[in-house]
Amino acid sequence: DEMKGRLEEAVRVQTEKDVQLSKEKRALEAQVKELEAQVEEGKGALEKLKAKSATAQEQHEKGKLAYDRTLQKLKDSKELGEREAKEAQALHEEKLAALALEHEAAQASHEEKLAALALEHEAVVQRLQDE
Repeated sequence: DEMKGRLEEAVRVQTEKDVQLSKEKRALEAQVKELEAQVEEGKGALEKLKAKSATAQEQHEKGKLAYDRTLQKLKDSKELGEREAKEAQALHEEKLAALALEHEAAQASHEEKLAALALEHEAVVQRLQDE
């Protein structure tokens, strides 16, 4: 009888241990499922971040290309402006030189006319004195 009582006690204790282990196993399985769900959620978030990063990188590249093109256009425009300014300056200097030559020619012509008039005047004065 005592042996039966000890055996029943041992069975009862083992059953309680089995029940407790079963509860712990179910709790651990639930934790594993929760962690697996979190891993999947993390993978989804990572994929979204990768997609955003790729989009941002693409936008950055487009922006950089646009910036580089604009900068080149500005440089080209500046060079063109400088070239046009130099050409305008050269043309202006050519016109000034031509005007200076015209002025010198006009002055020489004027001086020649004055000399001719002076000679004509002297001739008229001489003729008047002779008469």
